[in-house]
Amino acid sequence: GRGRFVYFPKLVAGMYWAREITPGQAWKFDPDPRDQRILRATFAKLIGAAAWWTVSAPDRVITSVWREKDGTLAVHFLNELGPDLKPGEVMTNDPPATPFPALDTDIAFTLPATDVKRVTVASPELAGETELPFAANGDGTVTVTLRKDLVKAYALVRIRRKAKE
Repeated sequence: GRGRFVYFPKLVAGMYWAREITPGQAWKFDPDPRDQRILRATFAKLIGAAAWWTVSAPDRVITSVWREKDGTLAVHFLNELGPDLKPGEVMTNDPPATPFPALDTDIAFTLPATDVKRVTVASPELAGETELPFAANGDGTVTVTLRKDLVKAYALVRIRRKAKE
């Protein structure tokens, strides 16, 4: 077929992820920011216009999108901003004083969705669901803003569509 194949040797791509589980020992993981830039630029070039959604979130806020059986989109946000061990620091079994540091900025994301009637966020730290503002963009996409104060450890944004008649 037509397409492109890009091979990253494990020694290059593997240097981007910390695989250490070494309580009681000095942390050794020290990624090279140049390697990270190369990997990000390569992935961005490969994905290009095929990117299904865009999100402006800190690097260590992990995201995923799922479509539920009723068509609702479930967008997950996991705050992995802490801890941040430096090389030479000893890893302990104790949780850090602040396991989920506060986000510095709101998160905005855009994804394909039409006929959106309601967007909410739920989280173990919130009492029930909270309504979120959204904008239908006229091109078959919707943009949602998730305020930084609504994401502590985990948040689930649900994008509900109008029922088909």
